[in-house]
Amino acid sequence: MDIAPARRRIGRNFFWKSAAEGSKALQALYFILLARRLGTAELGRFSVGFSAAMILATVGDFGLNTLLTRHVAVDRSKGTTIFLQTVYLKVLFFAALFIGAALWPGLGPRRVFVLLFLGIAASRNIIDQLSYLCLAYEKLIIEAKMKFLLGFSSLGLAWLALALRPSVNAAAGALLGAQMLAGAAGLTLIARRAKALPPLSRWPPLGWPVSDAKELLAMTMISVALAGFSRIDISCLNWLGVATAEIGNYFAAERIVATACLLPGFLAIAALPVFSRPEDAGHKATIHRLRRELFAAGCLAGLALNLFGSPLIALIYGAKFHEAARPLGWLGLALPFMFINHFSLIALIADKRSWHAAFAATTAFALNVLVDCLLIPRFGIFGAAAGAVTAQAAVSLLVWPFLSPKIPHARNKIDPSIV
Repeated sequence: MDIAPARRRIGRNFFWKSAAEGSKALQALYFILLARRLGTAELGRFSVGFSAAMILATVGDFGLNTLLTRHVAVDRSKGTTIFLQTVYLKVLFFAALFIGAALWPGLGPRRVFVLLFLGIAASRNIIDQLSYLCLAYEKLIIEAKMKFLLGFSSLGLAWLALALRPSVNAAAGALLGAQMLAGAAGLTLIARRAKALPPLSRWPPLGWPVSDAKELLAMTMISVALAGFSRIDISCLNWLGVATAEIGNYFAAERIVATACLLPGFLAIAALPVFSRPEDAGHKATIHRLRRELFAAGCLAGLALNLFGSPLIALIYGAKFHEAARPLGWLGLALPFMFINHFSLIALIADKRSWHAAFAATTAFALNVLVDCLLIPRFGIFGAAAGAVTAQAAVSLLVWPFLSPKIPHARNKIDPSIV
C-alpha cells in the first residue's frame, strides 16, 4: 500500500476530529474557573470524584466504542444494531449503580456527591459513544456541534452555579447538566441528519453487540488501563492520605499534560477507521513513520513544560497554585511516550491484535499502581508523577516489538490465557 493515501485519509479525519475536539479548550477553561473559585483543597476533592467518574465512564464502555467504529468502518449496515445494543448494556450497568448508590445506607452525607459523579460518568459514557458513531459514519460535523455545546454549556452553567454557591457539588451539578444537554442534542442530530437510528418499532432486541467474547474482554482491559493512567494516581493519592490541597496541585498539573496530549489523541482516533479496512492492510510503514514523528513532538512538548512550567501555572491558575509547577515538570517527562502510546494501541486494535494491546496496557497499569503504592507514602505527589512516567514508558517498550517493521508479524503472538 502506498503511504500517501493512508496519510491523506488520516489527515482528513484528523482535521475534522480536531475541529470537534477543539471544544476541549472550553473544558480547560471550566477547570481553570473551578481552580480559581474553589481553591486547592476543594479542587482536590473535586478531582477525586472526577477522576473516579472518568475511570467508571471508560470501564462502563467495555471497549465497545472502539469495536463499534472498527466494525462499522468495514460494514456500515451493522452500525444501528451495534450502537443500540451497546446502549442497552450501558443503561443496565449504570442503572444498577444508581440504584445501589441511592439505597446504600453507608454513604450518608456523601450520597449526593456520589450520585452526581455517577451521573457525570454515565452521561460522559454516552457522549463518547455518540462521538464514535459520528466517526464511523464520517459525520464529524455532528460531533463538533455536540462537543461545542458541551463546552459552552458546562462553562456557562459552572459560572452561574459557582456564583450562587461555590462548592464541589455545584460544580459537579453544572457539568452533569451540560453533559445531559449535549448528549440529548447529539442523539437528536444523529437521528435526523445521519439517519443512523431507525424508528422505535424497528430497534433491535437486547443482545451482545459483538460475538467475540475474548476480544470484548481484551477491549475492556484496555479501556480500564487507559482510563486508569493518571487518574489512578489521583485515587492512590487520596487512598494513601495525601492532603487534598496537594492533590489539587497535582490535578492542576495533570490537566495541562492531558491538554497537551489532545492532538496526538485525535490523530490516533482518526487513524482507526483507516487502519480497520481490509484494503489498508499494508500500513506498517505508515505507523512506524508516524510514531517517530509523534515521539519527536512529545520530546519538544516535554522540554517546553520543564522550561516554562512555572509561568504557565501562574498564568492559568494563579499564584496560589505555584507548587503545581514541580509535578508538572516531572509529568512532562512522560509526554514523548504519551504522544505515541494511544496511536500505537489503536494501531494494534485496528489490526485485530487487541490482546497485544491489552497485554501492554494492563501490565503498565499494574506497574503504575505498584510504583504509586511504593513511592507516594514517601514522596507524595512526586511519587505519583514517577508512577505515571514509569507506566507510559512501559507501554512504549511493550508495544515496540508488536509494531516494529523489523520483527516478523508471526512472532508477535500472545495467548489470551496468560494475560
